[in-house]
Amino acid sequence: MDIELGYDVNHSLRITAGGSNIFDESIDEIAAANCEGGSWYLRANYSF
Repeated sequence: MDIELGYDVNHSLRITAGGSNIFDESIDEIAAANCEGGSWYLRANYSF
């Protein structure tokens, strides 16, 4: 399960936090395009 939550600080700045594979589910077969384990991120977007 993936999750993402964003907040517009003002008209120019947006802060986003999220996670990919948040429950750290393992898969039986790993293909070249897939990864195992969870990851979290924090992102800031600024428009001018």
